[in-house]
Amino acid sequence: ALPGDYLSGVADRVGVRLEKLLLDNRDTLRDPDSPLAGKRLAVCPLGVSPPAQAVAPAPGPALDPAPAPAPVAVTILLAEPSPLESRATQLRSLLGLRAAVDRQGTLAWSAEKGADAGYCSFYGITCDTQGDVSKIVLAQAKLGGTLPPASVLNGLSALTGIDLGATSISGTLPSDWGALAQLEDIRIGGNPGITGSLLPSWAGLTRLKVLYLK
Repeated sequence: ALPGDYLSGVADRVGVRLEKLLLDNRDTLRDPDSPLAGKRLAVCPLGVSPPAQAVAPAPGPALDPAPAPAPVAVTILLAEPSPLESRATQLRSLLGLRAAVDRQGTLAWSAEKGADAGYCSFYGITCDTQGDVSKIVLAQAKLGGTLPPASVLNGLSALTGIDLGATSISGTLPSDWGALAQLEDIRIGGNPGITGSLLPSWAGLTRLKVLYLK
């Protein structure tokens, strides 16, 4: 003990209850408040356990990897053109055809008369029950123009036959008509002004049954 120490102060400093410190030194001390200078004290903090070491938690069971998401089937529906859109497209194709073949102004086709499937009443035009152009027969009409490219007729998806025989048209056979695969009957004979020979690209006309070029 240091000079000026008291038992109560030592007990506080070493963290031992005063009663236990006094009990352990009962042969040396009688008064807990008596000076301790020059005395040897037994300090036995019994019952004080060393600080416990932190124990890491036991690892839990391994988690199974999350299953891959199942593939999802996606159906893409392509919208069909409305009847109004289809009719407008067909009318544009017919007016484009007139612009190409009718240099004489023979055909009285117009946008006003052809609106809302009115084109089915055009001279030389035949429509099916759905109001789609299925045949164009203008044979013997004095037109004097040229054959249009396939892009002009692309809007006539139900067209199976076209007859422009003896209409005074001229020029060469369009190389891209082979793309008009729905055509079954083509008649453009009787037009001496048409030159050239049948093109290999016309092999795309896989449904063609009648071809008259003479």
